[in-house]
Amino acid sequence: MARFDHTDPNTGTFRARLEATWLDADVGVVRGVGLNANGRAVKGAGASGLKGVVALGMVRNARHPIDVMTTGEILDVTDNEVTGTLAAGINIYCVPGTGLLTVTATGNVYVGHMVEIDRLIVRFGMFPEVSA
Repeated sequence: MARFDHTDPNTGTFRARLEATWLDADVGVVRGVGLNANGRAVKGAGASGLKGVVALGMVRNARHPIDVMTTGEILDVTDNEVTGTLAAGINIYCVPGTGLLTVTATGNVYVGHMVEIDRLIVRFGMFPEVSA
């Protein structure tokens, strides 16, 4: 089950209320979120575009405030949460329509990169360095 590890609450996260209840299937899953027209967190891009990622530790009801990570580290990320094969050093992206994570760059938003096989370094929306 994925969980937030290192983050600075003053600069690496922001608080938003959930638009809908997130159930057991959502617990411990890293998912990209956006904001709807009311400023509530929704799976995928919502009305705002993707703004960060969440990894809820328990079921949360609609309107519950949550932390949305923009920079930090998430531990215990598994192949069940990312489309593609995880490996140290690979970049991770988010699919705007669903908020699901993938290793495919095309049409998706950069989230960060893997260090070790299960630790995701989140640098949400920042472009990865391009090697020459």
